[in-house]
Amino acid sequence: MKKIFLILVVFVLISAGCKSAQQESTPTSQSTTLTAQQIFDKKSHCAGYKSQIEAELEKMYFENPKTGTQIYYSLDKIFYSPSRNSCLYTYSGMTLVKGKLTWQDFQLKDYLSNELLTSVMVVVGEDNLLDKQNTFDSIVKDYE
Repeated sequence: MKKIFLILVVFVLISAGCKSAQQESTPTSQSTTLTAQQIFDKKSHCAGYKSQIEAELEKMYFENPKTGTQIYYSLDKIFYSPSRNSCLYTYSGMTLVKGKLTWQDFQLKDYLSNELLTSVMVVVGEDNLLDKQNTFDSIVKDYE
């Protein structure tokens, strides 16, 4: 009888500990809520990275005169992401071969961690550009 009681007590303590740990790991809405001023400040801070991002994208330019291949990248937008608490940006690239567009890509990147969050590639003539771009835009909206 004592063994059953002891097992029951241990089970209750373990269950209570698990429940407590679950509650502690869930952030409260108060602690993650930012004021309008804080959001504005974070958006302004992120916008300050524009020239650095553009310079990085410019360095990625590629040209091979032998094959006629050129790869360009351009910044589309920079924004503060509350869900990541970071500065994100989107950029697009295009590859031209002998002046003809062969593919495009759209990328979402975290500037502060340098993490590529998503990338969508479109093969011109094979993929539906509008569908792929809508898919990409939908993913980006989840971070905004």
